[in-house]
Amino acid sequence: MAPGRRAGDLGRSLPALLRRRRRLVREVRRPGRPAGAGAPRHPRADRLGPGRHRRHRPGGLAPLPPAAAPALARIRHRRGPASLPGVRDVPALRPQRRGHGLRGRRRGVHEGLPMTRPTLAAAGALTLAGAWLGPLPELAGRSFAAHMAMHMGVVAVAAPLLALAVAGTRYDPVRKWPPLFPPVPLSAVELVVVWAWHAPALHHAARHGALGLAAEQGSFFAAGMLVWLSALGGGPGREERAGAGIAALLLTSMHMTLLGALLALAGRPLYAHHGALAGLSALEDQRLGGVVMLLVGGVSYLAGGLWLTYGLLRRRSEVRA
Repeated sequence: MAPGRRAGDLGRSLPALLRRRRRLVREVRRPGRPAGAGAPRHPRADRLGPGRHRRHRPGGLAPLPPAAAPALARIRHRRGPASLPGVRDVPALRPQRRGHGLRGRRRGVHEGLPMTRPTLAAAGALTLAGAWLGPLPELAGRSFAAHMAMHMGVVAVAAPLLALAVAGTRYDPVRKWPPLFPPVPLSAVELVVVWAWHAPALHHAARHGALGLAAEQGSFFAAGMLVWLSALGGGPGREERAGAGIAALLLTSMHMTLLGALLALAGRPLYAHHGALAGLSALEDQRLGGVVMLLVGGVSYLAGGLWLTYGLLRRRSEVRA
């Protein structure tokens, strides 16, 4: 069909469409005019019957006259369903609505713990002060077990408490420079630091010299904080780092468990220069230190890895719900 002919047909049909529209408007505005014969009636009008429509109630909408039912039915037919499903009715959009998708809600790793951030920071600082300013540094010169207790207090108790207090805040360095805090490589760094300071020569320097002890404890604290912060810290998208954090903490737990087992099960003293404490022999003191590393170090890092695993699984189950 030629374009001019189609335009002419449209021009001829336009007045008829306008007249039909005006007629529908008049039907709605005239409450006393009955609907035409054979016109479809509104289901509510059929159910209530003529003259039985609800009266206007204060605070509500006035009822439509019976004559408006056909026009209303035609308008509804054109407009489609009366309502569309909202966001809460669409399962695929529920995570975005609730705001706890994998990259949505800012859930901190400390959520669910019985302590707040200030309490965690205070507990970590007190533990660190007790390890460095208490009687342990003096006892460490004579007892391997006391030296190990100081070591575990720094890396397995104070470091995770302080990392939990800082993680996710504006003081968290992982949020600013995430590439500088890869969890697994930092766990390997801590492995080297811990095992190196337990070599006989370096261990002797730390046990019998203030400078060596300060260097040892400082490197222990720095390595422990780096591992815990890399595993627990990060911004809103920290779930992407959760898997690496879990692997780093479990790796650290394994190598500390291995070193503790070697110290506890050794058949002879590995450090001939150390003395004894409270009537223990050198071998018994060494074995006690190994047990301290097993119970405190291995369990602390294992608990951290399990806590991260629980949080990751919980968030993913909420996203699927």
